[in-house]
Amino acid sequence: MFYQDEQARTQRINACSKIRKEFKRLGDLGIVDAVYRTASRQDAVGFSDLPYEAPICTYLLNQKDVAAFLEKQTGSILIQYQKHKIYFMNRQGMLKEDNAAERGALEVYHKVLASAGTLNEEGELVLDLKAYPVGPHYPVNLLLGNRAGYPYPLCTTPKSALDSLGRGSFRATGGEQVLATRCVLELEENGEPANRQFYLTENGKQIFYSANVNENVASAECVHSQNRTLITYMTKCGLEIKRTIFILPQQKDMPNAVEAQRVEIVNHSSHERHLRIVMTGVFGITGPMTIANDCVFANIVNESEVFYDGSRPVAMTLFSQPKDEQCKKRFAALLCGGHTMDEFCTSQSMFIGRGTLDHPELAGHLPNEYSRKMTPFFAMAKQFTVKPEKKIDVDEFVGMLETEGDAREPFDAALHTLIEKYRHPAELAKTFREVTDFWSQYPQYLVPGNEDECFRSYVSHNLPFQVLYQTYVSRAFAWTQKSYRETGFREIQDIYASMYYLNAIGEKELIRELLSSWVRQVYRMGYANHDFTFQGKEPGDCSDDQLWLVQAVYRYVTLTGDTEFLTHCYPIAGEDEERPLWETLMSILTYSGSISVGAHGLPLLDKADWNDTLRLDPAVMKGPQKEEAYLRQLKEKNQKYGVPFENTLCESVMNACLLKIAADETAEMAALINEDADGRRAAELSEKNF
Repeated sequence: MFYQDEQARTQRINACSKIRKEFKRLGDLGIVDAVYRTASRQDAVGFSDLPYEAPICTYLLNQKDVAAFLEKQTGSILIQYQKHKIYFMNRQGMLKEDNAAERGALEVYHKVLASAGTLNEEGELVLDLKAYPVGPHYPVNLLLGNRAGYPYPLCTTPKSALDSLGRGSFRATGGEQVLATRCVLELEENGEPANRQFYLTENGKQIFYSANVNENVASAECVHSQNRTLITYMTKCGLEIKRTIFILPQQKDMPNAVEAQRVEIVNHSSHERHLRIVMTGVFGITGPMTIANDCVFANIVNESEVFYDGSRPVAMTLFSQPKDEQCKKRFAALLCGGHTMDEFCTSQSMFIGRGTLDHPELAGHLPNEYSRKMTPFFAMAKQFTVKPEKKIDVDEFVGMLETEGDAREPFDAALHTLIEKYRHPAELAKTFREVTDFWSQYPQYLVPGNEDECFRSYVSHNLPFQVLYQTYVSRAFAWTQKSYRETGFREIQDIYASMYYLNAIGEKELIRELLSSWVRQVYRMGYANHDFTFQGKEPGDCSDDQLWLVQAVYRYVTLTGDTEFLTHCYPIAGEDEERPLWETLMSILTYSGSISVGAHGLPLLDKADWNDTLRLDPAVMKGPQKEEAYLRQLKEKNQKYGVPFENTLCESVMNACLLKIAADETAEMAALINEDADGRRAAELSEKNF
């Protein structure tokens, strides 16, 4: 070979190891960050004794005074922080002092350390936005709506993901994107960067952009709290700007999913300010695979649309084809002092022009034109005046209405209800208090008396919210999730914990409704759909799925005493008929413990999705295939239903453990509803000698 190759996982020596090796005379260097100075990877720059791993050297090499100083040096350089001073050294010893380089390095050092933020006693993460970011996932918050008391809350509860600048995506039912995700491999770019952002202009000149803290911003802070994010800026020109982002709880006659952003602007300057705000975002119009496979189709089936009240624009929306897409209506609206937008733009490429997202060419005036391609983008502008030491609120609403038929008339009514209610700024403040009050009440079920403040704040505030969020979405939506995952049976594990909190605040009916979503996914024989939103798929692929349900039902019944739940009838998957939940549980035990078993009587491994590396069978049967083969076996051999399915497939010890738990818990529940015969069957299964 003429050349040598080197890969990330097989590199001969990384920069940190290089620094440790070249400066081993100094002993233990603690936590080190380092980067190579050139592509030849011969010499490195390192920083030792960091309190935690952070990419400080990358920033140091891009600080002008430090970079200028290092350009004069040869070989590897080690930088150390001691007693509020910065020291530079090479392999020969300490380098001559350079005050400008030391000041620059100190500034970078403090910015990098500040980027971790602080966790306060309320469990809120407080981030200095002027600091350097530690990593892409650390400064992220997740938001959850509240559809308790409304149909299908498990699948329809809206959810959002956003970073410390408010960027990210927003989803309604299942994977329906309201604010678009970004289908790139950069994990930290969850949503289109224009989402939830805004510009301020004054006298025709842009003076502020919400995603840029380096221009005309003296200080900027983000507070990620449970189910809400607050971002505050102080501009150098005397404005205090506060952003509050949260999801509205479901309200009667309102759209199914609505996210709100309140922008409060306080004028601390000595003169009246005539300002204009431009709020932007990108609707999610289609599935990521459509964009990847056929962007022409994604364009031609959508066109921009604006709803008017007389001549006054009220909301920006989309008109979509084909007909079955007209059951969904996304929208964006702006209210300031009860008034809607003054201008709009529907083309992102036109808006940016020859500029950038930080400095778009058309920020000064929007063209008020419709688009027939690139239609998901929206920009809404509004002019207002703020007197000295006074404030004004600008409220943005982005959401979606979903119906079973044509959404136009229901959307018109729901949008009107939303606009008329929130024309009064006090109403949004009231709704926000309802959200914060709920999250103050919800965690009270378990408040540890531990003296460790960080432990107490985490367990008392953040952990309860995380568990409830996971109850609704699990892996179906997170910061790194760009496409769409459906809910699966393993996701029911999250309700094991959240039901205790929900029951404590009187939401027993909500727990039942959530659990029923899984109950409806079990087939008559006892296997289950592996994934589902409204319609399930992959029936019987994984042998552990249905067994998770038994534990959830047991926990609910023993927690609440609601034994009627066991006798309540629910639809059978794949049929138009219903049966009592108790019969569903017994069918699960029969299928998992007596029929779908291997040579040793253990449940079959099947697809083993819970640990793909254990999937040993070259081919596995889906539930319907196995059922067909089993019924054929019974007929051919004149056997009774319940005998083992004859096979040479692999078995699962883990699923046997799940089965043992399910049998024990079913036997205990049987006593609560006088199902003695079933109780004995479950107990015998539990004692089965494998």
